[in-house]
Amino acid sequence: MLGLGDELILHRAPLVVPVGGAVIEDGVVLTCGDTIVEVGAFQHLKRETSIVLDYEGAALVPGLINCHSHLELSFLQELGQDNGFFDHGDITAWIYALVHKRAELSGNPEQDMGLARIALEKMYNSGVVVAADIGNLGDSATISDLSPLQTIFFMEAFGLSELEIPEVERRLAEYDDLSWTGHALYSTHADLLKRFKKRALTRGDVFPIHVAESAAEIEFLKTGKGAFADFLGKRLSETSPQANTTIDDIFVPPGKGAVEFLADIGCLDQKTVCVHCVHVDDHEIDLLAGSGAGVCLCPGSNHYLGVGKAPAAKFIEKNVRTCLGTDSLASNPKLSLWNEMKILAEQNQDLSAEDIFKMATINGAEVLGVEHSYGSLSSGKKAVMLAVKGVGTDKDRVYERLVHPGTNHHLDIIAGCDD
Repeated sequence: MLGLGDELILHRAPLVVPVGGAVIEDGVVLTCGDTIVEVGAFQHLKRETSIVLDYEGAALVPGLINCHSHLELSFLQELGQDNGFFDHGDITAWIYALVHKRAELSGNPEQDMGLARIALEKMYNSGVVVAADIGNLGDSATISDLSPLQTIFFMEAFGLSELEIPEVERRLAEYDDLSWTGHALYSTHADLLKRFKKRALTRGDVFPIHVAESAAEIEFLKTGKGAFADFLGKRLSETSPQANTTIDDIFVPPGKGAVEFLADIGCLDQKTVCVHCVHVDDHEIDLLAGSGAGVCLCPGSNHYLGVGKAPAAKFIEKNVRTCLGTDSLASNPKLSLWNEMKILAEQNQDLSAEDIFKMATINGAEVLGVEHSYGSLSSGKKAVMLAVKGVGTDKDRVYERLVHPGTNHHLDIIAGCDD
């Protein structure tokens, strides 16, 4: 990383990719301290009083925005390296393994946090400058304390039964300074979700939640049966304080899909971030578009778990605000947005590379509410950008060459500072 003072600096490169504007040949980003002053062609912005830094053979692009991660689970990375321990597509078997492996391995919190910080550092070195991070432990809010990568942390609540609500409320009081959300519609009671959503709106927080990740989830919400009913019933028998309690005693299926259910309980609006959205129908896509909600795709995790692929092209066609996330190392071998872009491009030949790159930059910034500082190279935003090497000088192909190689990019992170 290159730290800069408050002098005028002209960052010059063969290509500048502002995102949201035309690609600029022989372009510059003029910065002062930690702020972008102007973006344009070198011949128009060159000044005798400015320092010129040349990034030969590189394209200047905005830093990446990771809209969904679970850094806390980095100590379970062995689960994300080999999916031979569960039938591909059986997400409940993976969840069951995660729950038990977590209980088995979580005896060294300091080591676990250390692995999370290593994962965060690798994410930053790959070009991510802002990340939404979700965890279940209060200490996880401190993972990024010493990192230049800005994280937006959310404490995540479980508790499908009314009997579990008092414990969730106790923890909410203990960590009242943090942003809170629920895990999913199949694992968090609707009353808790409504409470967290109201709290988020009062605080001005976004509200991320796992939505429609698997077909089994939708079957459970519509019928109360299937793999999730079996899995949750098994977990209930292991953990319930009341003998003979069944899943039918604590959950009444709404009889509809996840997005429609979320809308019905008043939790779907432009501050909601629906993570995954693999199994949604056309009506629900219209609901997402009409509400202004964000959708965060996690193609790497979905591919690893075998749960299917999201209808990304339909989201773009309907102007759904669509962004990208990596999920965790427990379900994804790499926390790389470059890899997410590559997988999405391979799965969706009808999506343009420019649209995909926007998901990893400006769309993500808008969904997380940080678009005034991040997501594109424009006047007034943070002087944080990437110099990506080896993408050539053809402005008409630069998005394609940014998106398709995956994790093979060599880049420098350029970050201004005001001290």
